[in-house]
Amino acid sequence: MQLKFKNQRYQEDAALAVVSVFQGQPKDDAYTYLCDKGQKVLRKGMASLFADQGSIDEGYANAPLRLNATQLLDNVRRVQRANNIVESDKLFAEVGDVELDAET
Repeated sequence: MQLKFKNQRYQEDAALAVVSVFQGQPKDDAYTYLCDKGQKVLRKGMASLFADQGSIDEGYANAPLRLNATQLLDNVRRVQRANNIVESDKLFAEVGDVELDAET
């Protein structure tokens, strides 16, 4: 069985809309942080599960968001206006700086 994928314009448009919300965010290089490994409690048989991972002290993440809530909301509204969507009156941000939902 061979899967065939097509580029769908609506998918490209949705991805561009999401990216546009972060317009004005400066480009940073990779952001590195130290991992908090906590206390290791290995039970019988678990040692082999983690044996090949070695000692991981570093992790990688996106750079911190520098846009404030007003800038994000302005960007969201700009995307909504461009796509004839009713403009939001506030950001949804219960889990982070902003929660986005791209639907067709």
